[in-house]
Amino acid sequence: MLLPLFRRSLILFFLAIEAVFANTFQIRDTAYYPVNISQQEACETAKINAQKQAMSKAGLEKGRFADLEICTDDEAGAKCSLIQESQSYYEGGYLTSTKIFRQDVENIGNERQCVVHAEITLERFKGNPDPNFALSAEVSHKKMFVNQTFSISGETTKEAYVYLLGYLPSKDEFYSIVPNSFETMNKVQGKFIFPSKNSNSKYALEALLPEDFQNEQLSEIMLVLATKDKFSLLNKETAPNFYKRLNELGRDRWRKIHLGYTIFRK
Repeated sequence: MLLPLFRRSLILFFLAIEAVFANTFQIRDTAYYPVNISQQEACETAKINAQKQAMSKAGLEKGRFADLEICTDDEAGAKCSLIQESQSYYEGGYLTSTKIFRQDVENIGNERQCVVHAEITLERFKGNPDPNFALSAEVSHKKMFVNQTFSISGETTKEAYVYLLGYLPSKDEFYSIVPNSFETMNKVQGKFIFPSKNSNSKYALEALLPEDFQNEQLSEIMLVLATKDKFSLLNKETAPNFYKRLNELGRDRWRKIHLGYTIFRK
């Protein structure tokens, strides 16, 4: 008779642990909707604002904005913008789902704004980072023209596998860049560079614009990941699944840095 009771208690115990790490919020947020952007773009910004609000409500620590700051020059002078990728702004957790159940355009005086109502769920990373496991990384050029080649360099304080991934905001997906058929995966400690000295004659990192892209410039983001243990990458993987697997690896086993850059058509 005691065994079924023990099993029920154990299930409730594990459910309580999951509740500690997972949070769901009902969020309302807005974004300015000027005449020079589409409603879809304005509402996408409102969704990102809602996600950032949920991360903040959960008490997660803000990440390093400087890694994502991209400065561009135009006729109006220098201006800086941040890639709108909410996972980059906060450390300590990740988004698992965003459900938009209402989306409206409101007029406030002579201005418009998109208003979104969403249910956003996030999960905290389990455990704490290793303070003696540090990672630095940088992109060789933050402003590039189409077909220009570039490199990613950095340093680790402990022996680690180092990976390079791209990010697709429209699909909320990561895609694998390194390792590849020319750049094998070996543990490194200290300084590293992609393409490596042994592989830079075999492949290149090249700034490209999508074929159907109409604008004059595009801001992109890459992720540099260092893990103490080997971490298998899929060719493409949704951000929630990617972070879930990192969470299973253990927070003291990895470090990541997001890098931003801008590609100009000419």
